[in-house]
Amino acid sequence: MKEVKFDEIWNNVIKPILGYKLSDESHLFYLMDGSNNKSDMRRNMESWYNSSKDKIKAEFMRQSNKKFDRHKVCACIFKAIVEVKILKIKKGSAEKERLVNTEIAFLVACVVLASFMLHDAKKVTSDLEDFLNHRKLPCFPEIRNNDSHDSYVVQTIKALCYDQKQGNLSILALANIFCLLEMHTKAVYSRDPAHVHQQVRKIIEHREQILKSTPKSSSQTHP
Repeated sequence: MKEVKFDEIWNNVIKPILGYKLSDESHLFYLMDGSNNKSDMRRNMESWYNSSKDKIKAEFMRQSNKKFDRHKVCACIFKAIVEVKILKIKKGSAEKERLVNTEIAFLVACVVLASFMLHDAKKVTSDLEDFLNHRKLPCFPEIRNNDSHDSYVVQTIKALCYDQKQGNLSILALANIFCLLEMHTKAVYSRDPAHVHQQVRKIIEHREQILKSTPKSSSQTHP
């Protein structure tokens, strides 16, 4: 797959999600950009995205012309959104504002990840495509920490907010989060009853084809 361009992510993911968020909760938030078509915000985000990507390629990958993998793309998109701080809350603290922007960033990054996975699933004969189309997002672990009743998603967003506050938000650590979410999604899919049923059906059909193609042995005559 060719390296994804920021334009594709902006038009197909970020813009629709922002539109939905503002139409549903416009009494709580507003955009930090008053320019026509949100061009200033878009340029700032693209600048953060490209600079983060170029830095990782140069300093970590040490190959500036090598294609970026999907998990690092998602991590750089997350970084760009939280740095630009696209949403401003009408009433509340800086902590609340950080939480809202982190939530948006995590949602956008997860949608981008699911899009990558769906693109791959379309290349093969697999019911994974139907599974992903139905869910729209990666699958999230259902486990909780002993000291919290929050879901995995809420705990992750809170942890990422804390990392931002401490100045410790790592793009590579973020990429590992998205990598593990992809692996978890595929593991959930492999245990999905519909998938298991289809795999069993394929095995049965394959065995039936083998039996049909096997010549029947002629009965032996006895003297």
